[in-house]
Amino acid sequence: MNTAKASNITVNTLAGLTSAYSTALPGDTIKIANGTYDWGAINIINTNGTYSSAWIVVMAQQRDSVIFTGTTYFWFQGTRVHVTGFRFANGNAGTNAVMAFRASSTKLSNYCRISNITFDNYNTRSTGDTTENEWVGIFGTNNRLDHCTFINKCNARATVVVWYSTATFPNKSVSTYHRIDSNYFHYRTFMGGNGGETIRVGVGNNSRTDGYNTIEYNLFEDCVQTEPEIVSNKSANNTYRYNTFKNCNGGLTLRMGRYCKVYGNYFINNDATKTGSYGIRIIDKGQDRKSTR
Repeated sequence: MNTAKASNITVNTLAGLTSAYSTALPGDTIKIANGTYDWGAINIINTNGTYSSAWIVVMAQQRDSVIFTGTTYFWFQGTRVHVTGFRFANGNAGTNAVMAFRASSTKLSNYCRISNITFDNYNTRSTGDTTENEWVGIFGTNNRLDHCTFINKCNARATVVVWYSTATFPNKSVSTYHRIDSNYFHYRTFMGGNGGETIRVGVGNNSRTDGYNTIEYNLFEDCVQTEPEIVSNKSANNTYRYNTFKNCNGGLTLRMGRYCKVYGNYFINNDATKTGSYGIRIIDKGQDRKSTR
């Protein structure tokens, strides 16, 4: 039996990335050459992967040595695609998610992974600005966000948002089964009121949707906002475990959604200025809170 040989290609232009990605097959690796790039909208589509195929990898030539800045944002559609190693620094994506597990509202990513990405000061104009965007928008199903660093976000909307389709409202949306794990969130500020969470899982219209998402092994440090919710749950049947909240002005809030599991988390406050620090706030029924310190 003949076996196709995986390809490994290095690109340094947006056109090169778009072309290589559209034709990449499972097992292929696309590297972006080290450098600093202002490419505006990166919007790439691949339909060659399956949930059980080998990964299609899009990566930095060297971790943290491919820097996206200016107005660059990165949206991709695919199945079993792994995007890793980039740095977004001192830029402004406007109202767009800086990275999104989709290329458009109908071209979503499934069974994909974003890892080892650094997001640093990728904000709209200033603290309290009314322009909203998340740094990572999670769409589709069975995706993973892990080992990323998020620092110095000051504008509105949560840093990471798990989105559901509202097309089925008032009925449930599709369950998502995402995993958000092993990330570092530091110095998230927003003093404009609602909309400054670090992670939000769902929205009010989908709060009865069974998400089956797992949020685990994340570190939240010095995350502050006026409405003190560091993590805001707004869907059902999610699990929050083994996370650490250190010197945060807020806590973990099961604001909407039922039958979530919360256990093994740590809440540490040795900063007297963080007067809004708390552990878990529980709303609605069926929530399962086990050992938390």
